[in-house]
Amino acid sequence: MARRATGERKFDLVTAFRFFPNAEPALRREALHVMVRHIAPGGCLVFNNHLNHSSLQLRVMRLFRRPDAMFSMTQEEVDTLPAEAGLRVVRTYTIGLFPGTIRHVFLPPRLLAALEHGASRLGWFKGLSQDLVFVCQKAGP
Repeated sequence: MARRATGERKFDLVTAFRFFPNAEPALRREALHVMVRHIAPGGCLVFNNHLNHSSLQLRVMRLFRRPDAMFSMTQEEVDTLPAEAGLRVVRTYTIGLFPGTIRHVFLPPRLLAALEHGASRLGWFKGLSQDLVFVCQKAGP
């Protein structure tokens, strides 16, 4: 049996974390098309949009004109990117509705975890969460 070159390998799962919001739009599209070439039919791409453009945290950062508010993707960009590459978003996970850091936890950790878990199950919090994780699927055979 002939072995395929590395550039032709197919994978059931490809991940890309902290890449897309930090890349220029043209690089995002180019990189995604390369990734999709390596996803097997029916396989998935999982990526995140850290610092979601419409999150509570970024809204406050823009209000105070913080420069780090520039690295994010709008929901329209997130919707368009996978669709243009032939992927379908099958699941979205929300993380960080209630902003905080390890040093600045505003609620008891157990209460915060329960609130975050509950909010992630309600789709209408999606736009306000700090981080979003998208599971996209390539069409099967």
